[in-house]
Amino acid sequence: MDHGFDVEFLSSPTILVVGVTLALLPVLFLYLREPDLPGEVKRSGKFSVFDPADDAAMEERRRDFTRNARSLQGVMTCKDGELDHLFKDEHKIENYEDALKILEGWFKENNISVKADKIVPLLSVTPGFDFLMKHKIPPTTKQDCYVLIAGLDGEFRVLWTAYCTDVPKPNQVAGPFILHLMSENLAGKIGNTVNYTYTMRSNTSHDMKEHLKNIRTHLAKAGKGMKDAILHM
Repeated sequence: MDHGFDVEFLSSPTILVVGVTLALLPVLFLYLREPDLPGEVKRSGKFSVFDPADDAAMEERRRDFTRNARSLQGVMTCKDGELDHLFKDEHKIENYEDALKILEGWFKENNISVKADKIVPLLSVTPGFDFLMKHKIPPTTKQDCYVLIAGLDGEFRVLWTAYCTDVPKPNQVAGPFILHLMSENLAGKIGNTVNYTYTMRSNTSHDMKEHLKNIRTHLAKAGKGMKDAILHM
């Protein structure tokens, strides 16, 4: 019986494919590996923000909130995975009080016991900007969106999501990274600090509304208090 190598086998297409695959593995690893994130951010972590320090700071946040409301685009709602705009064409929003009244109505409709004016600062640019500055990420975000998440037994969370970049470029529509910054349950919360969980990962999407539709199952789970839901967004 011949125990030597089968020369015909060594020259077969199968062994050739195996050889090429092994040779390309290092290149494939470099291509598929997650790119380095911008600044000093990790793939997930914690972040906290404080209530406005004075009336001037609160007034600035009210202006941000009102601009968002009048745009009709920057604030979404989510209940059981169903997404909708908080502010709609039929709403007449001329000032802060008009916008606040709509927010209060949504809380009442969903049996959420929070004071709307306590949530307004979280629907301003400040929490996101502070996050970017702390983690040394260029403050050039795209398609920023807030999602008000209604959960079980009156639970309520705020999600801020945005496309981010390490190198700002002209005419950039989205970005190579996407950030999710989700608050703790705010129903019945006391104190002047809001704690967030965040995730950042590489991105291939270009439309934030479509992205939110794709993760609505995870948004629904977050509303039900599943703490790891944000890790899968």
